[in-house]
Amino acid sequence: MQGLLYNREELRERERMKDMNETTRRGLSASTLKIFAMACMLLDHLWATVVPGNLWMTCVGRIAFPIFAFQVAEGYHKTKDLKAYAKRLFFWAIITEIPFNLMAGGSFFYPIHQNVLWTMLLGLWVIHSFEQLRLHPTPKRYMAVIGIVFAALLISIVGFVDYSAAGVLTVAAFGLLRGQKKESFHGTRFGSLPDHRPCHAAIRSGTLPDHPRGLSAPVLHP
Repeated sequence: MQGLLYNREELRERERMKDMNETTRRGLSASTLKIFAMACMLLDHLWATVVPGNLWMTCVGRIAFPIFAFQVAEGYHKTKDLKAYAKRLFFWAIITEIPFNLMAGGSFFYPIHQNVLWTMLLGLWVIHSFEQLRLHPTPKRYMAVIGIVFAALLISIVGFVDYSAAGVLTVAAFGLLRGQKKESFHGTRFGSLPDHRPCHAAIRSGTLPDHPRGLSAPVLHP
């Protein structure tokens, strides 16, 4: 067990160093991305509270959530202590709930809208369930993932968290699709795209081959 934990921590450390090197080449760091997201969020909050009517502010502000969702998903894969990471999210979700209620509803208790940190926490739960399934693909795990996804989406809807179920799915999608490339749709994960040229030629000539490759569908590989 200790060996497995060590290997996982070593793998995460290698990914962290790889990301740092790639960031250096691209010139965009995680901190820069966070600052940009916070600036967008500030515009959105100013529009909602101080200077309403400037629609462009909230349009720009809506960029913030996808960036934060991406950062939470990245945090899951890079953190050395997942429990501490989740506890911090939970702690700040509670702390910021009262200011959020005062802003959104004008009272300390506002049950029909909860702050976005609850959304991120539910998304983190979904990511973790799929990660556990990847490490231990058993029938019991499959059933557990289905139950967790259903519970997370139900809580997001019934609890009126910010961005509702769509927000939870956004966070989860960033976590589940992490590391995927566009090339995955061409021969790696979804198989090669079918060649339609033989079918087109047969249609133009008025004859179809017995087994035209152009009519074959791409095969979905696990």
